[in-house]
Formats: sequence, C-alpha cells, structure tokens
Amino acid sequence: MLATIWNNRGVLWPAFLAVLALIVLWRGAAPERSVLGVFISMIALDRLYHLIAHSGAHFQNMDLGHLTIDLLGAVALLVVALFANRQYPLWLSALQFVAVISHIIRAISPEVDKGAYSIFMVAPSYLQILVFTFGLSIHLQHQRKRGPYRSWRHY
Repeated sequence: MLATIWNNRGVLWPAFLAVLALIVLWRGAAPERSVLGVFISMIALDRLYHLIAHSGAHFQNMDLGHLTIDLLGAVALLVVALFANRQYPLWLSALQFVAVISHIIRAISPEVDKGAYSIFMVAPSYLQILVFTFGLSIHLQHQRKRGPYRSWRHY
C-alpha cells in the first residue's frame, strides 16, 4: 500500500494539498491561512524559479534559488510561529530550517551525494504537510470544544 502511495505521489500529493487548502480556507483561522500562504508562495516561487533558470543557479554545489526560497519560507514560518497562538508553527519552522541547513551542508561538504542532498532538501516539506494537517486538526477540535479563541499572541 505504501509503495502504491509513493509511486503515485505526483498525483496524490497535490490532491491532498488542494483538499487541505480548501479546509484551511473554509475553517482555518489567520495562522492557518498564513501558513497556507507561505506554502503556496514557496510552491509558486519554485515553479517560477524553474521556469526562469532551467538548470538552476549554483554556487559551491549549492542551489541558490532553492536556498533563497527555503530561507524566505523559514523566516516567514518563524514569524508566524512567534506570533501565532498555536504550537505547530514552531515545528513547521524547525522543519523548514532543516531544508535550509541541507543547502549549507552541501556547500560545506560537496562530496555529499546529490540524491542525499535532494532527500534532505525535500523530505521536510512532506513532514511539514503532515504536521500542518495535524495542527489544523487540533485547531478545529479545540474550536469545536471551546468555541472561537484568539489566533495571535499579544505581547
């Protein structure tokens, strides 16, 4: 079963993301919409980057375009994590920084296998979607049990 899912991830994953996005737009609060906006922006920037730079921009075996996209995403998720009245954005932010670190490791140690670099760069995004799904589920359960609650921390 897992092999079937993995082999069809090119179709299943975007469909899952679309359903998740619809749920966020329908029932999510501002932090959930902010996270969704970061994810959509990163996907759009990645598509634009590949459209413009077919082979990518590299420095020291590090893909500068993906580094930039991942770093912008990490900063945006960190801002959401610092101000959202939720716990899961902290995990999303940490996972995004793992992707950023993968680029730095590749630059420092060029002998890192390109396949390992790709996995280290991409795997956090799969985990982020799972964490986001779990966080959204917790938010919806909390809202159902206790009613509306504030979305942002007030310092």
